[in-house]
Amino acid sequence: MKHSKIDFKKVKAVIFDFDGVFTDNTVFVSSDGAEALRFSKLDSLGIDLFREFTQSHNLNLDLVVITKEKSEIVAIRAKKLGLRVVQGVQNKWTYISQELLLKPNEFIYFGNDLNDLESMQNSLMSFAPVDAHHKIKEVATRVLQQQGGGGFVREGLELLMEIEFMEKGRTK
Repeated sequence: MKHSKIDFKKVKAVIFDFDGVFTDNTVFVSSDGAEALRFSKLDSLGIDLFREFTQSHNLNLDLVVITKEKSEIVAIRAKKLGLRVVQGVQNKWTYISQELLLKPNEFIYFGNDLNDLESMQNSLMSFAPVDAHHKIKEVATRVLQQQGGGGFVREGLELLMEIEFMEKGRTK
């Protein structure tokens, strides 16, 4: 796999959509109306490993979930993963540029559906799961092998760590 050159010192954030990224877009609804989602522990460990990696390499990256949905499940999961979460965002790129004050190419983005398109187009690098919408796969820097909710986040984070390692090795 070809690796892109990234100056990680210029990257300020890694931003994740939630549904279709940390989940497979399936919602379980019980007879009393309670919703449940399924998550992969692969992604959980991937976040932990990436956080350790950024700390050991003195990379000050903000890890943020930005989602259109408003859900207590999302808040609970993000808290467990130690991720900042912003819910109810109608236009993610507007939020990223106006509220997070990030410019194009200052962030890495994980997304899977059409409401991620503009953010992915403005990112330094973007990842899409193999089951993403076809237009998202067309603009993604990398379409990964894993599906959303099935280790996609970990696969992308491991690729980022590999790229950083390879870049460090070239400069020595």
